[in-house]
Amino acid sequence: MKSKLSVLAGIVALSITAIHEVAKANTLTSQSQIVAQTTDAKPNRGKFAEELGLTDTQKAELTRIRQETRAAIEKVLTPEQRTQWQAAKQNRQARRGGFKALNLSEDQRAEIKKIKEASKTQMQAVFTDEQKQKIQEMRQNWRTRRQQQNR
Repeated sequence: MKSKLSVLAGIVALSITAIHEVAKANTLTSQSQIVAQTTDAKPNRGKFAEELGLTDTQKAELTRIRQETRAAIEKVLTPEQRTQWQAAKQNRQARRGGFKALNLSEDQRAEIKKIKEASKTQMQAVFTDEQKQKIQEMRQNWRTRRQQQNR
């Protein structure tokens, strides 16, 4: 079970990285516009999607899941916490422990955990078996590089 959650967490992390620019964008009217914005805004952002061979439909579905996840998390936060979270995201601190600074209640933490787990499950369902295998390989390569850099 821990292994599956670990894989899912990696998938979410990779997906967030690959589609980061789309989450900041306004809601667009077509999937092709979403895909174009993801890959055109910052060329390196599309590298993950390219390496996995994601289809336009998969990219759009991952974007939708991420947007729904963010909206659900924001509903759990108080207005003050939402403001703090938005500021952390703008300063690129949200991925580096931005939630810790929000002083979440135990109920909020539990609810956000449920939301994230549901998001991971939804994202996992988007990938093919071959893509899931490739993600595991990429995660292992990341770990190896991080260990070498931390020496």
